[in-house]
Amino acid sequence: MSRTHRWVVLGTGAIVFVVFHGFLSMGLPVKFPSPDESANHLFTQSFATRGSLALPSPLTAADGIVAPRSMLTRAGELLPASFLGMPLLYGAIARVIGMWAVPFLTPLITYVALLALYGLFARLFPKRIALVSTVLVALHPAVWYATTRGMFHNMLFVDCCIIGAYALVRGFETASLRSKLWLGLSGLSIGSAIAVRSSEVLWVSAVLLVVVFIVRKKSAFHRGWWAFVACGLIPVVIILTANQHLYGHALSFGYSGGVSSADTIAGLSSTIADKISGAFFPFGFHPVRAFFHFVDYSIRLFWFPTLISIVGLVGMLRIKGITRPQKWFYLGTAAVSVWLILYYGSWTVQDSPDPGAVTVGTSYARYWLPLYILTMPLAATLLVRVRELAPRAGRIVMVLSLLAVWSTGALTVVFNPLEGTVALRKQIVSYGSLGERAQALTPSDAVIISSRGDKVFFPERSVIMSVETSAQQKQLRELMVKVPVYVYVPAADSPVTVSRMWISRGFSLTTELPLAPYERLYLLRDGIDDNLAQEVQ
Repeated sequence: MSRTHRWVVLGTGAIVFVVFHGFLSMGLPVKFPSPDESANHLFTQSFATRGSLALPSPLTAADGIVAPRSMLTRAGELLPASFLGMPLLYGAIARVIGMWAVPFLTPLITYVALLALYGLFARLFPKRIALVSTVLVALHPAVWYATTRGMFHNMLFVDCCIIGAYALVRGFETASLRSKLWLGLSGLSIGSAIAVRSSEVLWVSAVLLVVVFIVRKKSAFHRGWWAFVACGLIPVVIILTANQHLYGHALSFGYSGGVSSADTIAGLSSTIADKISGAFFPFGFHPVRAFFHFVDYSIRLFWFPTLISIVGLVGMLRIKGITRPQKWFYLGTAAVSVWLILYYGSWTVQDSPDPGAVTVGTSYARYWLPLYILTMPLAATLLVRVRELAPRAGRIVMVLSLLAVWSTGALTVVFNPLEGTVALRKQIVSYGSLGERAQALTPSDAVIISSRGDKVFFPERSVIMSVETSAQQKQLRELMVKVPVYVYVPAADSPVTVSRMWISRGFSLTTELPLAPYERLYLLRDGIDDNLAQEVQ
């Protein structure tokens, strides 16, 4: 194939891949199923249009309660309650080419990362195994779903790591000047990965130290290490500077509420042992719990790709002649997998209203993306070996296996009734229509109280998530003097029950505004209406 034909094929593949994975947001309102996605998109837009991640919040008297999830309020501004890398990177790109491109950036970068991943695998394994491994990664439901839900930062983090690893390998293969360029790109990509998900810095740094140990005698390392370090520091310094500007401390992150991460960890315990434990395992250290979470979100949820990977592992342990680079790869895969399973699996995450639901949209499936990707060569080796031992039957086994991975992925990612993309598109349409109805019925300065309705009403209307404490209720009363406040009652809640709750706090639900069948807004009034109180008894 000529170079021109190769570029045509790669370009066509990129268009198909990006459009396919951008399906979720095409032709829909700018709403998202998750508050994290909503926040990332909003702050991306803010940086693209205003050059700042801080959004003005005029309701300063109610700082601390007037804010959606995944956001903080500080000094009359809304700030990200998450890592800053994605909004800064995507915002900078959107500042040049427009916000229309943002939903397609993660699929495009993932496509490039898949090409880089093939380049990495082809240097470790025979090309057929490398190709099948890459195809399995692209078809894996977790990768498929994370690419489709592109405003989560997990897939972007993994993409940056893959591109950085590929560039690092290329940096040790080429001549002097080109080597420095590749090493610089590697440093920039891995630094960007840390900026996108700073919580992964420990294991990424550990892998880099192992790589340095392995290549310490290579001349390319001695000539170009400075390019890697210099370029890697660029995104890290940008993030530390942004943290300092937004939260008042370079080591402060939105997830810690704008408090220095070092101070947070130090405050966990007065003992040195617990401080160390808090630094390495901030969610606790619970191996049994982690094991069962791993079973749920690997063996149970993604049973087929996990099954062939396990069989491939058993076969690999019995094969002689594994190369030294392959041994390092498998050892690294084992170490990273164990770390991620213990680190995140020790934490009990409840993303769904149903605590027992095991779905592809749960955070574990995103946290363990590196694990799923790194184990695919085991599955590919098994399929290729079977094909080599029995060419005709092996070819059928390989085709059926790839179809099985694809079909299970489609059932999980597209058609799952809870979090499949078809269901999510319907949700987003519903969010858009409810939001438009609320905008038509309420003044522009209205504030809406809802525990989960921020996905529907924000940013067109300010929202309050919770008014539980007496201090929050005092802030609410101060706010109600300035602007109208409404309470959202979804179909799942009883208006009578909600009204009783607000009466117990000294407030009354008055004017009813229907948004949809069984979905309502009620104007909130300070004080208790005696007639209304009798009606709801």
